[in-house]
Amino acid sequence: MSTIHLELNTVESGDTALIELSGILDLGTVNKLRLALDELISHGCKSIVMDMSCVQFVDSSGIGFIARMQRKLKDQDCSLAMRNLSPQLESALRLTGMGTYFNIETAADQP
Repeated sequence: MSTIHLELNTVESGDTALIELSGILDLGTVNKLRLALDELISHGCKSIVMDMSCVQFVDSSGIGFIARMQRKLKDQDCSLAMRNLSPQLESALRLTGMGTYFNIETAADQP
């Protein structure tokens, strides 16, 4: 379990939302993100982007959770994307073959 907390800052605009994550995403903090995503879905959000620029660490439970949420949202005609991944997270996703599975926005995709 983590000793560092996960902080979330959410900005909603119509049926889209941006969640800025700060801290670590692991077994001890993943439920906080789950609750935030569930709330956005209940508000009618169809497109959710997670800004990972201030995330210090993501373990396998965090990656697995994001994968499950992406699949769940896709089944509900919603989208989930990540942006501003750390080089370590990008490398881990690439090495595990998950890099092509996730919706990852590049700088060119961002408004």
